[in-house]
Amino acid sequence: MDASTTPSGSDPRQLRREFQTFAEGTRRFSSPEEVLQTYITPLARIFPAESLPPLLRPHIPNAATSSSSQSVNVVQVDPLLVESIQTSLLSRIVVDWSVSLAPQTLQDLAGFWFFGPSSLPSSSPAEVARGKVQQSALRTLTKHLSASTSSSSTVHPISRQSIVQLCIDALDRISLPSLISSIAKGERNKARAEVAWTETLRLLSSLPDRLANFTQGDLPPTFSSSLWIGRVLVSGIAATLATIPKEGELRLLKDVLNRLDKMGYLTQPVDVEGRGFWSALLPHQNIAAQWPKLRARLGAGLRLKLDRALVETLQYTITLRKGLPTGLVTAVERNKPGSEGVVFLSKGAQEVVGAVPLVLAAFLKPRTSSEDESESDSDSSPDQRIVSTFERIALPTPLSPLLGWGWTTYLSSTLSPSHLISCLRTTLERWSDATRISRSLREEEVYLTTLIVTLLASTSSQQAEQELGELSRCPTLLNGVSSHLSHSDPLFRRMGMLVAELISAATQRNNGEEEGGKKMLNFGSRVWNGRGEGREEARVLRGLVDGWAHHSEANTDIVKGWKVEGVAAAIRALGLGLDTSSKTAEREKELVREVKKREKAKVTRLPRRVDPPPRTKARALITMIDSDNEPLPAEKEGSGGPLKMFSRLQPTCTRSKSDSSASNSSSSDESDSDTPPESSETEIQRLAASLSGLSPSEAQHHLSSHPSSSPFPPPKQKQPRTKSSITDLDADTESHAPQFQKKTATPVYISQLAPLLKSSSRSSIRMALNHAARLIRLKSSTTHFGGEVRENAIDLTLSLVALHDNFGIKRFERLRREALVELAKAEAGVVVAVLSEQVFGSQYSGVQRGAMLDAIVESALTLSGNGGEMGEGEVGRRADKVVEGVIRDARKVGEEKVAAIRRQRNLEIHPSHSTRGKGLIQPHNPAWITLPSPAEVRGKEEQWTAIAGPIYFFPLLNRFLAYTAHHQTRTTFGAGAGALFQPETKSLLLDTLTILLPLLTRNATTLADATRPLVEILSILLNPLDGRVGDGVGVDKASALNLLSVLLDSHLELDAGESLVRDQELVRGLRGLLGSVQELFLDLQNQAGTGGGGGVREKVLSRCATILLLMDELDRRRQEALRAALGFTMPSN
Repeated sequence: MDASTTPSGSDPRQLRREFQTFAEGTRRFSSPEEVLQTYITPLARIFPAESLPPLLRPHIPNAATSSSSQSVNVVQVDPLLVESIQTSLLSRIVVDWSVSLAPQTLQDLAGFWFFGPSSLPSSSPAEVARGKVQQSALRTLTKHLSASTSSSSTVHPISRQSIVQLCIDALDRISLPSLISSIAKGERNKARAEVAWTETLRLLSSLPDRLANFTQGDLPPTFSSSLWIGRVLVSGIAATLATIPKEGELRLLKDVLNRLDKMGYLTQPVDVEGRGFWSALLPHQNIAAQWPKLRARLGAGLRLKLDRALVETLQYTITLRKGLPTGLVTAVERNKPGSEGVVFLSKGAQEVVGAVPLVLAAFLKPRTSSEDESESDSDSSPDQRIVSTFERIALPTPLSPLLGWGWTTYLSSTLSPSHLISCLRTTLERWSDATRISRSLREEEVYLTTLIVTLLASTSSQQAEQELGELSRCPTLLNGVSSHLSHSDPLFRRMGMLVAELISAATQRNNGEEEGGKKMLNFGSRVWNGRGEGREEARVLRGLVDGWAHHSEANTDIVKGWKVEGVAAAIRALGLGLDTSSKTAEREKELVREVKKREKAKVTRLPRRVDPPPRTKARALITMIDSDNEPLPAEKEGSGGPLKMFSRLQPTCTRSKSDSSASNSSSSDESDSDTPPESSETEIQRLAASLSGLSPSEAQHHLSSHPSSSPFPPPKQKQPRTKSSITDLDADTESHAPQFQKKTATPVYISQLAPLLKSSSRSSIRMALNHAARLIRLKSSTTHFGGEVRENAIDLTLSLVALHDNFGIKRFERLRREALVELAKAEAGVVVAVLSEQVFGSQYSGVQRGAMLDAIVESALTLSGNGGEMGEGEVGRRADKVVEGVIRDARKVGEEKVAAIRRQRNLEIHPSHSTRGKGLIQPHNPAWITLPSPAEVRGKEEQWTAIAGPIYFFPLLNRFLAYTAHHQTRTTFGAGAGALFQPETKSLLLDTLTILLPLLTRNATTLADATRPLVEILSILLNPLDGRVGDGVGVDKASALNLLSVLLDSHLELDAGESLVRDQELVRGLRGLLGSVQELFLDLQNQAGTGGGGGVREKVLSRCATILLLMDELDRRRQEALRAALGFTMPSN
């Protein structure tokens, strides 16, 4: 039926019913003009006529124009009416009138009804109306996106395209200030406003994931989760701060930040495209003045996350956008003697050092009013709060030395001398920590030394004389210098000498006259002159200290030049201004235009399909069932009687809270108990009466008239069930009845896997295991699904590791290993760290530890490009394959030293090999093989190099060393405490290290860092003092020898063992290992005739022989190097 009149009434309920008829298709329009007038009339009553698009203004009725010229009344915006109009537009208008109406007109109509005007004054009453319209738009889009993902939903292709296009337009047209105004100014009821704001935040944060599910992961190129958060939420926060928000609006902005924190967005690092919270917030102007007000209302934990994210963003901009080095010396400067520090002390670096304090002072500004303090804060003064912020943010995470210089400039410009000395004291405590010195990398050492050097330089000779004197005599500092001087890395030793010299110089300058002018500490120029081993870094830091006055003056001049713009100029100097993102924004607009220009899908209307009538006769739900499933004699004769449901009552199951979980845990291949539950007679009568339509008294009469039918008949012997057809309803009288057993839903999100694995239901655990690997592999793409895997990685890893095969699930270990491997490949930095920690937990069994180590090895081989899928127990076989190559090489070297074997090999004649009729030249079709490009191979190698040592090898090695040393010192163990140190577990751990060691980056520094703890572990495991070694030969001894042989072979391949024999402490450790291996070899040789040991003893013998050959080759090369150094030449053989 056509719509003869447009909805022109003022009753919202009447209008809503009319637009619902349009959406359902019961009423239709006769002309395009009628469509436009119908939808523009209520639109003109909400917004001013001049705010409508130019193509829609000619269709505004006169009455609507006169009413819109008046002030907009917020009460007239009915959310239900707006949602019904939006639904009718998406489901009917864009489909039925896509040809008759101009595409731009239809797009303007839909866009205006969903998002309102593009620009409005912040104080305009229409701002509240636009916020309410956008709230309704979020609900409408969410409803369509959620309904369209179900299998029973049929969405027209044009509607699907319109939904996707509206989501893309929402990136630029959703206004967070309007949504906040609609809550703060449009809702008088506080409870209703809180509910509406919570729903708005939930819909805003979930829309990218819903669109990803709606498009089945094929998101448009101009839409992503990070782009949505940055353009809508973060930019909305900046836009709200620019309008000088009030107290209520600041509270709502706090809720937005809490929502971003729950989504894990604040803790995510800056991605490859430079997107992050601060990189999206800082380019906006006029936010620095209002940010301290918002920060003052946040909790201590949220402030800490924001402050850390700010420092990480500054680190990203300094290194990647500005192109400044991450260290003190660049690679080019190392190759040019005398040019070190040119980039670090350049004008561009001084500009960054001048900009960083302004940004830190603006966005880390402490609160000055005590009424704004959080109950979790205990700092009394603003200076103390700055010191606490410095200790929590700048010290735990190693940053670039340039950013450390900027931190010092910020502290020296805001703190008093006493608090500045407090920062220096805390930094020295961190620098002097012996555990940190033994485990930290060079980057952290250089960063902390830069902090100490700059803090000392910023403290003038007249300031804090007593504090510096006490600091120089502090035992912590003295122990720290001693630990640095005893370190194996020359860079650490020189950093310790440099700090000691500078502190001594600063102390003597302050106290020299009083103490008679004592000499300052001086290690001599030979320590600092030359190349390599940290000399260049030390000279750059010393040059920074000597020219501190010049650099400070240059930084001051740069900041004075920014006095007009201040923080905005500093942000632009860091590469975070609006100018840097103009090209990206322009490119995104071009992509949006390309998407809009795509042709619409051609649609052909087909007649509605009508299913044929069923061929089988429908059966009633209540059937006539006897105890033996056979009709009674009276029924065979055709005599009537009561309903048979009263002659044999079926027991009903009363569900309770305790039974619900048990019913859910039953699976398709398990049968329930045959024992009927307890139920009263009145409940049976009431159930029978409700099903049959009789009254309870009539049902009781039928029950009493048939005494043979008791509610629960005596148990009968079960008859074997015969297989029957699915359509044979007589074989199973209840096959057509509805099944009330709840079925476990297939997991769609990563967050659904951990609860299923933690449940006590066999079907839930089996469902999670069967879908875990596939779902993780699908969601590992951060482009389409954001950080869903990272957010749930730790919980899911712990759930998988803690599983036991209590239900006998088929392929249980394989499914768990595949899920752990996919997790490790997707989020190696998080998952491998958890596995390396949990593998040493005493609560796990050997099978669980094996699954963890299998996942570590398989993921490492896959990420390094050296292997694929592994089977159960594959770690030991992989380790043996690695060692077999070492054995072959060592055997060749040993045979070359025996003249008889060498002569015999030269006399051997090897038979030629035939190609068996095949030519030597085979046709090659390059289309058969698809090889990765060199750029892809190089990129994967760089990614693996970055995580091989810090994530895979060294955490596992350090924990194994700590546990092994602890096990050696303890004499007794508690219950279950010694289970970790069984030979099988040791063997598996050692095989894992054996496989990972050749995958490390082949350079002297990495191998030297790994050699010292490995020698210490092997010295403990191969120690013969705990008894006769030959009596205790096992798989752990063989694995230890495997690891030792691979370690020696790696050194021989790298630099012919030069770096190994140069360290005297390592040489002493290798001598002890040589004695242990030699004694073990002789014991096994003497026991050769006694038998026993089997293949393990033969394996140990071959490994011992290989190690002895490698030791001999290492000693030979050391002697040759020594003779060459002394001037002797060896005669050639």
